[in-house]
Amino acid sequence: MTDNISRITDKIISDANDKAAEIISEAHLQANEILNKAKADAQERNEEINCQAQADSQSLRTRIESDFNMKKRSRVLLAKQELICEAYDKAMDYLLNINDTAYLRMMSDFVIKNVSLMSKGDLIELILCSKDSDKGDKLLSVCKKALPEHNVVISPDTVNKKGGLIIRSKAVTLNYTFEAIIEIAKSNCDIEVSKILFSGEV
Repeated sequence: MTDNISRITDKIISDANDKAAEIISEAHLQANEILNKAKADAQERNEEINCQAQADSQSLRTRIESDFNMKKRSRVLLAKQELICEAYDKAMDYLLNINDTAYLRMMSDFVIKNVSLMSKGDLIELILCSKDSDKGDKLLSVCKKALPEHNVVISPDTVNKKGGLIIRSKAVTLNYTFEAIIEIAKSNCDIEVSKILFSGEV
């Protein structure tokens, strides 16, 4: 009787141990599966994070480069505009510093070239700058010799400009003051001046 109980007890214990070992083995397998899946998920997520980080980094780099290039273009454009303005300032300085003989020749050329195309019966007034009131007689003498059939006079009016003159008839007024000449040059020649100043650029 005792031996039977002992055998039964040993059998129960043996079966329990086998079952426990089976359960533990199954648990290890499940744990390994869960761990491997977690590693795979982590690896996949890590790759997604890296891809997103690279995309964000490239996007940020592109925005920074775009902003830099825009600012660079703005600075270059400003520098070019300053150089163009300097070129016109130098042109004005040149006009202001020509000697009296060249100045008189230039003004008389303005008059002769334009008045020769006007009606001979019209009164042509030459309006000088305030600073040139002493040059009226010489200018008028040159113009009358070149345009004997035209009625050219020096106007009692003057203009407060840096140099040059205004030619006025009944039909038309032509502004040949230095300021007007430079403004016309700016409007007509900005592209050409840019080409000259920056022709060496690639």
